[in-house]
Amino acid sequence: MRYGYSAVLVAILLCSNPAFAQQAEKKAESGEVCGWELMGEDERTAHRQKMRSLSSREARMKYRQEHHSEMEKRAKEQGKTLRCDDGSG
Repeated sequence: MRYGYSAVLVAILLCSNPAFAQQAEKKAESGEVCGWELMGEDERTAHRQKMRSLSSREARMKYRQEHHSEMEKRAKEQGKTLRCDDGSG
């Protein structure tokens, strides 16, 4: 079981690393977050905080899908097309 604890420690260190947060920020700014161009600055900040607060992969995936649906709806209302089509939220 010693290796199991090591894996958990590595995961914690990677997730708490400021470089990890910077990497997520770059992903968002590059347009990899679905609907980023349709969101205001406050909404982007709230989205980042929400993603960081979710503790499981499943919870993040569910939130991404919900976000994707909301961005699809918003884009349709504005007569725009989303640059993402994979539910990446």
